[in-house]
Amino acid sequence: MVFSFIQAGCSRGPQYYLDRGNRLYGEGKYADAVLNYRNGIKADARSGEAHYRLGLAQLKQGERREAFDELRSAVNLAPTREDYRVDLADLSLQYYGPDPQKPQILYTQIVETADFLLKRDANSFDGLRFRGAVSVLDGKFEDALATYRKANSIKPLQPPVVGPMVQVLIRLGQNAEAEDLARKCIQNHKDAGAVYDLLANIYVQTKRPAEAEALLKSKIANLPKDPASVLELASFYLDTQKTAAMLETLKILDNAQEFPRGRQFKGEFYAAKGKLDDALLQYRAGLQSDAKNKVGYQKLISKVLIAQGKRTEAIEELNRVVQANSEDWDARLARAILLRQTTDTKELNSAVEELNAILAKSPNDEVARYNLGLANLTQGDPKSARVHFLESARLRRNYLDPRLALAELSQRERKFDEVIRLSAEVQAMDPANSNAKLWHAAGLLGNKSYQQARGELNALLRDSPDSLVINLHMAVLDTAEKKYREAESRYLRFYKPGQQDLRPLEGLVQVYEAQGQPAKSLSLLNQELKQTPDSRPVRLLLAAVATRAGKLDIAMEQYQWLRSSDPNSAVPYASLGDLYQMKGDLASALANYYKARHLAPNDPRIIAAVAYLQTLSGQDKEAIATMRQQLTLDPEDVSALNNLAFTLAENGVDLDQALSMAEKAGRKAPNNPGVADTLGWVYTKKGLNDSATQIYRELVKKYPDQPMFRYHFGVALLQQGKSAEAKTEFTLSLAKNPPKEIADKIKEIVARIN
Repeated sequence: MVFSFIQAGCSRGPQYYLDRGNRLYGEGKYADAVLNYRNGIKADARSGEAHYRLGLAQLKQGERREAFDELRSAVNLAPTREDYRVDLADLSLQYYGPDPQKPQILYTQIVETADFLLKRDANSFDGLRFRGAVSVLDGKFEDALATYRKANSIKPLQPPVVGPMVQVLIRLGQNAEAEDLARKCIQNHKDAGAVYDLLANIYVQTKRPAEAEALLKSKIANLPKDPASVLELASFYLDTQKTAAMLETLKILDNAQEFPRGRQFKGEFYAAKGKLDDALLQYRAGLQSDAKNKVGYQKLISKVLIAQGKRTEAIEELNRVVQANSEDWDARLARAILLRQTTDTKELNSAVEELNAILAKSPNDEVARYNLGLANLTQGDPKSARVHFLESARLRRNYLDPRLALAELSQRERKFDEVIRLSAEVQAMDPANSNAKLWHAAGLLGNKSYQQARGELNALLRDSPDSLVINLHMAVLDTAEKKYREAESRYLRFYKPGQQDLRPLEGLVQVYEAQGQPAKSLSLLNQELKQTPDSRPVRLLLAAVATRAGKLDIAMEQYQWLRSSDPNSAVPYASLGDLYQMKGDLASALANYYKARHLAPNDPRIIAAVAYLQTLSGQDKEAIATMRQQLTLDPEDVSALNNLAFTLAENGVDLDQALSMAEKAGRKAPNNPGVADTLGWVYTKKGLNDSATQIYRELVKKYPDQPMFRYHFGVALLQQGKSAEAKTEFTLSLAKNPPKEIADKIKEIVARIN
């Protein structure tokens, strides 16, 4: 019996945790209350009361999303409890405006609550006010007013009805009634803070500042512990240019006993008004005087530093936060976002490492995933970036940033249909989004839907005639439609010699080149180089234009300067390699590419170029090793698979592996004639002549002017014993001017046939 008594006394059932949570909630210890309510739910997952109380406690902590889910669970578990439904519908109304992540769910919740309450009682006060709210959301303001009037007649002058009713009256132009109603409500409910604000706004709009000031002062008197009332009066004084009165009002918050977070409130006030230095002073003062909230002030300081563009200082501040608490994931995310906003390799790698750690902890963090995509993009890894952008967009339906990033990435990759689709998707959620409108026009431009693109760009220019980016797109369109004078004029409007933004200069170069005037482009770039002789982008642009114009010595001069300016960059070495190859100097080309590969050992373009140059130089063994390295980096690279298969076949090495690679490349690129040629050549080398000739008959039929296809076809036919047919293909190949080494091989074979 004693044992039984002790066991019962120590048992902590769901009611224990619920009672303890309620006590802590009453004492304002909301975090502790949350822990107890969670324990109560663990003990009884079907306790609607525990879910309900947990939701209320989370609301006190500002966790609206979590509170919504808990209140919704409470309603599902106890569907007849009106108080659960009312609180959930009220939260849905608050949540619908500022953060509509799930607007349809929120809207439905309000509708269902109104229906439930009015079905039980046609004169339900709460049912009527929710029905009025639904009418407002539907844009039916006359219906909303009628419903609010009925609710007001049942319970006169209640703030939850008076507030939205005043707004509807103003919307319908019935300002006098709105003012009278708001004034009466305040007389009866001196704590109706939102109604004070509505009435003050009426006074301001009707140019009655003295009445607005008096009202806001009375709000402070009637709500002496409400910091928002103080800030509203201070804001009024700031707007009316009464700086001394504003400062005097803000001093009210210096009473640490009444307003322990007074410094924070003042800092947030200044930050919202764009007075960042003043905000920083308040936050630093709070950091010194309020040790209990030290981390909170450090985070606020970092936000201001970010807004001021002081990235390094902000990172240092966040470092201190994370050093104090390595589990502060919000601070870690903020720091990672700052770290990824750089081209510095070390900082960028740190950002990627941190973002991966955050996602390991919270794999559904859409913001971290979006920023990891941006970091990958900066690292030159668009494939990984696309994966993370897609997942971020999937995780949050109305998150626009990853969709816009995908649109920009698709534009770079010339996937214009994707650009149009993604930008239209963003516009469906945010019709006024100017970036989405611009990307939509850019996608149309890329797809050569010039008339529609011009219409959309003109609409954007009407709103923002001086926008550089819109004008640049319009100039590209003018160039595409051969309206060269208009394009040049538009670029010249924004071009100033020596400026950092080179897009207008690049546009002018494109206009001149489109007209076949490379000399004009070169002259312009040489003039620009005199203004900014140390500009790497200008020298790169000059080198590219000179290369296209066949002025290889000018291009080489620029890349040599770039090489000496930054000896650790692979770009000038690779570019010099291309120029030496164009000049026919394969040894110098290969030497420069070897240096480029040393500096960028995992760059697939450089590795592929090295393999190609090794092949041209007769270094097939080295080329095969290089291609294997390329496939190690990307086993799915069709070009690498095809090139290695062909080289192995050409050298009669590892023919089974060559066949496997050629077949894999064929599955990945079934319509690529070069890939089909490689497969046919592997078949030929393996003696599978029937399979080879079947491929080549189709190739020479589709591409009759390709000498290599006819040469390979001839070899396969010869191996089948069809000498006459083979000789015909060799003769046709020679007539199509094959490379000299192939022509020599054909002549040697034909001589043997004869």
